[in-house]
Amino acid sequence: RPFVASFDKPGGNIVNTRLAIGDGCEVTMQRAGQIGDDTVVSITGGGRLLLNSHAETLGSLLLTNVHADADPTLLDATGTTLTLRRDITTSVFNEDGNIPTIKGRLALAPGPHIFDLNNALLGPGIDLQGPIGGAGGFSKFGNATLVLATSNSFSGPVAVHDGILDIQDAYALGTTSSGLTVTDGTLILRR
Repeated sequence: RPFVASFDKPGGNIVNTRLAIGDGCEVTMQRAGQIGDDTVVSITGGGRLLLNSHAETLGSLLLTNVHADADPTLLDATGTTLTLRRDITTSVFNEDGNIPTIKGRLALAPGPHIFDLNNALLGPGIDLQGPIGGAGGFSKFGNATLVLATSNSFSGPVAVHDGILDIQDAYALGTTSSGLTVTDGTLILRR
């Protein structure tokens, strides 16, 4: 990896506004609370943010994979929870099928969130490898497909404004107490 950093500051944030992890670089958390709660995190070019089982709360995520990327852009929250206060935006143009990936539990803070997922090849815009929880909901924009393949527990509303929302689990839409709206785009129900 071209650049590897380890965040291990006792008693405070290392980053408070913006963290950019570029082509093939890696940032690893050695303790919780290293990234400010409103920080915009941008990961591109197969870069990796490894939470190392330490919970973090972030503002927004910008995740990108393009044709030269040999690996998927990765945010690994395995063994912990990544809480998202705002939005996720992805851009994908990768002929090898590498797409941004979030591993582990994702919690949506209360309120609306935008998932703006774009794929120039009209495939998936993100690979969510874990459940989504929290009091928030989301609106799906962008031409890319969002696959919800696991049981989720989030309680906010879901709206599809563009692209495809592919439901592959009976509980993929969380508690559904706030409902699902499809204004444009496609909803696929597999279970």
